Amino acid sequence: MKLTETEKLFRRVCKYNWDNGFPSLKKMLLSEHCDRGTALFIYWMSRPEWYRQYNELSEIPDFEKRGYLFIKFIEEHYEKIIKEEIIFDPYEAKEVGLYENEITYKSELPKIMYIKTNGVINYKEVRRK
Repeated sequence: MKLTETEKLFRRVCKYNWDNGFPSLKKMLLSEHCDRGTALFIYWMSRPEWYRQYNELSEIPDFEKRGYLFIKFIEEHYEKIIKEEIIFDPYEAKEVGLYENEITYKSELPKIMYIKTNGVINYKEVRRK
């Protein structure tokens, strides 16, 4: 079965080496082929809940600021993405609440980032194709 460009992009994200940093991921997020499911997957793989232990940027250690700013970029960009092809549910992926026993939460993430995306194919299926 032939993959759509959105599915190909999602698979690239799945195989991405996070040690390579955020610039390539940012390019993927800005791609015309990036849909909400892919963006939400990137967001939760970035472990945004880790940053809930901070109230302000000034509290974040310097070595973690790039990650925090990347998450903020996704939050700001997410609502601009209209395309929905891949279904991603953060709760199904068990990414929500990952740190609840390790840190004290001081801030909230945007509620929209917890909402399952609409689409035509589940992200698990895209990974298997």
